[in-house]
Amino acid sequence: MSKQLAINKKLNNISVSVSPFVELLAVIYTLSNFGLNATRKNGKYLEDINNFFNKFKSHKAIKKFKELLQINSFKYDAPVELILNIETDSIPSEELLSRANLTIEKYNLLKEDILNFYKESNFEKFYVDNTKLYQNNIDTFISTIKSYSPDKYLFDFLNLSTTNLNIVLMHGVTTSNYGLNIDNTLHCMVRPYKLSRFNNMDFAFDLPYITSLILHEFGHSFINPLTDKYLEDDRINKTKLKTIMENHSYGDHYKTAINETIIRAIECNYIKNMFPNNYITFKQDYIEEGFDLIDELLEFYNKYTNDKKETETIEDYYKKLLEIFYK
Repeated sequence: MSKQLAINKKLNNISVSVSPFVELLAVIYTLSNFGLNATRKNGKYLEDINNFFNKFKSHKAIKKFKELLQINSFKYDAPVELILNIETDSIPSEELLSRANLTIEKYNLLKEDILNFYKESNFEKFYVDNTKLYQNNIDTFISTIKSYSPDKYLFDFLNLSTTNLNIVLMHGVTTSNYGLNIDNTLHCMVRPYKLSRFNNMDFAFDLPYITSLILHEFGHSFINPLTDKYLEDDRINKTKLKTIMENHSYGDHYKTAINETIIRAIECNYIKNMFPNNYITFKQDYIEEGFDLIDELLEFYNKYTNDKKETETIEDYYKKLLEIFYK
């Protein structure tokens, strides 16, 4: 059903798309009055959602989802991951079920309710009615960023690659941007920017921001597994990560702070190459956010880039890289 509806076009090796089920999630958020889903130059679109679906506020799926959104661990990326699992008919991870406080049985019942809502609300008509908007935004996005290739820079730097890349433009989900791996397809979920060049939403207003964001979200799918594989938890120097942990809501997840620092430093290298006039400010903003190991990582990356052999990847140097977070 949704696979036939999905709109996508190619940007080199990346699919740029609008997902029917992510837009369905926007409807659910809107009918649930989900406060984190703020307007970002997409007010007309959200108004259209309200007008089209207003009479379905009491639908079983909406009531169930409103309850889920009260769970702190379920907010932000978890609803997006859940809806993509439904769209692709994938089995949800144990972590996702735990964050939603759902058993697999309850998940399947929720999935059934959401699919019923999709049909009963005539969502397909709403999606089709907005096809021109979706296509125009995809075309504008591609034409704006096509010369900057953040994915190519990332893969050249890591000396790793994948072909399953998907940028999803989220017209009505605005809680944040996300990087998700669903069935070995890497999804970079992009919300509208807070400013716009147009009278409507804009996904590529700030080129350094959006291109480094794509690099960042795709980067997690490579960096996180390497950290999981090689990090020696008992050697982490928590003092070196103190400022990051104070400035960000990572709880006691020091591994998250490490991954975020590693990827942000790669972003800085990318910005230095592609937007040199933005480099100093871009890097300094991250340092002021607490990522004060970035300069040390940039020194390591420079040596890695110069020393690595043609067949070597970042994995061959990863244990040495992690030493930065120990000593």
